[in-house]
Amino acid sequence: MSIGILGYGVYLPLYRVKKEEIGKAWDTGGRGELVVPGPDEDVITMLTEAAGNALKQAGVAGSDVDAIYLASNSTPYLEHSSISVIADVFQCSPELETAEFAHTTGAAIAAWKAASDAVASGRKKHVLVLASDFRPAGAGSDMEMTFGAGAVALLIGEGRPLVEVDGSYTHNTGFLDRWRSPDDPHVRDYDPRFSREYGYVKHVQEAAKGLLIRMGRKATDYDYAVLQQPDDRITRDASKGIGITPEQMLAGNVYPRVGDTGAASPLLSLAAVLDKATVGQKVLLVAYGSGSAEALSLMIKRPSPGGAPTVEDYLARAEYIDYTHLARQKGILERAGEVAESVLPVSSPFHWRTNREMRAILGKKCKECGYINFPPAIRLICVRCGHTEFEMVALARKGIVHTYSLNYYMPQPFESPLPLVVGELEDGNRYLALGTEMKVDGIKVNMPIELVLRKIVNERGVSVYGHKFRPLRVPV
Repeated sequence: MSIGILGYGVYLPLYRVKKEEIGKAWDTGGRGELVVPGPDEDVITMLTEAAGNALKQAGVAGSDVDAIYLASNSTPYLEHSSISVIADVFQCSPELETAEFAHTTGAAIAAWKAASDAVASGRKKHVLVLASDFRPAGAGSDMEMTFGAGAVALLIGEGRPLVEVDGSYTHNTGFLDRWRSPDDPHVRDYDPRFSREYGYVKHVQEAAKGLLIRMGRKATDYDYAVLQQPDDRITRDASKGIGITPEQMLAGNVYPRVGDTGAASPLLSLAAVLDKATVGQKVLLVAYGSGSAEALSLMIKRPSPGGAPTVEDYLARAEYIDYTHLARQKGILERAGEVAESVLPVSSPFHWRTNREMRAILGKKCKECGYINFPPAIRLICVRCGHTEFEMVALARKGIVHTYSLNYYMPQPFESPLPLVVGELEDGNRYLALGTEMKVDGIKVNMPIELVLRKIVNERGVSVYGHKFRPLRVPV
């Protein structure tokens, strides 16, 4: 049996901003576009969708995941794990091992290697490696023109993997190019040209060359090449010194349509390659961040089994926003007025008791009449027959709109008009939730919808997560 990637999943938000829109605000130009999260999305919500896709493709339940390793530089908290919400959604065991890798855009490769080691040692069976970023960029900065959003998940385990790592090499000098201290609201860059030539280009080339020498191969021996993509030009500069051809990089070149997704960048490009690769093909992957480059030699052992949305599936549908909307979503523009707060603080016992069942969308099925009672924490007696014996069941996540209403007068932080949707789920249950990514004139009774994790509100610096209904985006 071999160790490698048993399944992979990606997620890209619906919203896009053209770089020329950003340029208009600052009297500069711009080509291409960026994927940006919606106002109720962040690293946790994006990773939840990517993780679900990876588990679905691999055919593995969340309860069978032994560990989750998360790589990101833009998690919501400096002190508090971001993994617990994701673990609750997939009903992972309380014995789940968690670890977070950060402080570099190359963090995903470190998480991947740690996961492989955990499986190889026999300590873990299935490790979910998650990578996502939407790093904060100063208004009008070069980085605002390049930073995009995305998420990738890899399920690492032993069995019949899709991909195996057959070689690796590291080149690390601790070169200072971009950084962000706890006091910095945005990523900083001292000298972009110096960082480009002596940081990214030099380190990526050294790592790739070192790997090729170690493997006794040439760059042209690989069918695909995947390089970390801070921008288009810098990857071309680095590839020329390695001997990589433009054709080798074509399949994984997602930057022009997505942007720089930080820690997720090399894995997102790899996912685009895996969507097309065939058995026996080889991939050269090089990640970079914070003066350290990691090169991996990958062998395709099985073609992608499908069953989950591809990179192209997510790129196929987009909604474009202007710079004003982008500024609002990033918090650069904030509406004046009082912010509504919930009655109970987010650290209250009530939230602690109900979080897991709400995130996993669980209900209590009455053993007497079969009626599903929701939410479980407050349903001690069946509302239909009065029976008191139940079994916990998970509700379906897809369905159709049964009915809806639109709320036009909402306090902060809610934006109006706000849809409130009653969904008829595929299992026959009805579920009430807010709507997201819905246009007022686009909501219809019987419209296909799905439940997705979203931020509901942020209170006392803590994000409260719950599920909202979204129009069915990718019918897989």
